Amino acid sequence: MEHQKTRKKRHKILVIEFSETEFLEICDILLERYEIQQMCFGEEVFSLIRGSAPDLILLDCETKKLDWYKVVKSLKKDDIAAKIPIIFINRSAKQAEILKGFKLGCADYVRKPFEPDIMRSKIATQIELSDYRNHMEEMLMREKRKVVKVTLEAIHAIAQAEEAKDSYTNAHSERVAEYAVCIAKKLGWKRERIELLKNQALLHDIGKIGVPDNILNKHEPLTDEEYETMKLHVKIGSEILKNFAGEKLYVGALYHHEKWDGSGYFSGKKGEEIPIEARIITVADAYDAMASERIYRGIMDKEKVKEELIKGSGTQFDPKIVRLMLEVIEENAAFS
Repeated sequence: MEHQKTRKKRHKILVIEFSETEFLEICDILLERYEIQQMCFGEEVFSLIRGSAPDLILLDCETKKLDWYKVVKSLKKDDIAAKIPIIFINRSAKQAEILKGFKLGCADYVRKPFEPDIMRSKIATQIELSDYRNHMEEMLMREKRKVVKVTLEAIHAIAQAEEAKDSYTNAHSERVAEYAVCIAKKLGWKRERIELLKNQALLHDIGKIGVPDNILNKHEPLTDEEYETMKLHVKIGSEILKNFAGEKLYVGALYHHEKWDGSGYFSGKKGEEIPIEARIITVADAYDAMASERIYRGIMDKEKVKEELIKGSGTQFDPKIVRLMLEVIEENAAFS
């Protein structure tokens, strides 16, 4: 049992090798220390890499059955395979060949005939470097998540303070986020994506911080000039959130006033050109705006709200998202 546990912890090496004789020789050199798997290059290689997650690829570049340059390029284009160090096997080890291999992104090379100690040393070094790099990337990601969390909390607090200034819109973004999450769950989204959508919804109106209070809280219809100022909140919000690299927090702020038929602002995107996160937030936002009391009107009858959503389906709203929103309303008594 202890022996089996040890074997599970061993690093895995994928050997792309057509010669059975040379593969057996490689096994003799490495099998005591590593798990070895042989594969001839093809589309199944990528499935194998995703399934078994090898720690290193050992590639024979001398076989006439494939162009090894194209093999390396293909591996480096794959999101998962690109992170795995490649050591190529070469008999002549001419300088031009070696340089080309390094330029393609290979980590090292070994010569034929094999020199066992050198092969083991080079493989051990590359696996150790790869493990260290992966460990450092994980540490950086953890630190990044901490920074993002703290910054998000600060921005949420600012947004809540801005919303709380108006009793009519207080907690509006929280409700929009709640509806959006319900829709995303119906779409079968994973937890990480739903969490991002929730933050996008919570912050979709953050740009209103830059809109004067006399416009935000005006009881009468806005003038054309005031409306143009109000519209700027999508750009202001996007600017505030755009520096969250990789988070795409700005999507809800920038696109939640786009319309399915392309008549929204500011990008003029239409249909599926509009990010689906923004399409979800648009419907959730419209529902809450109609179902809640506003300074310019009372609370709209819930059946009337549903009618308005259906009326806007295919013009203002994504029909699929409207359908899901109506399902959410029917299934959640608190929303209807």
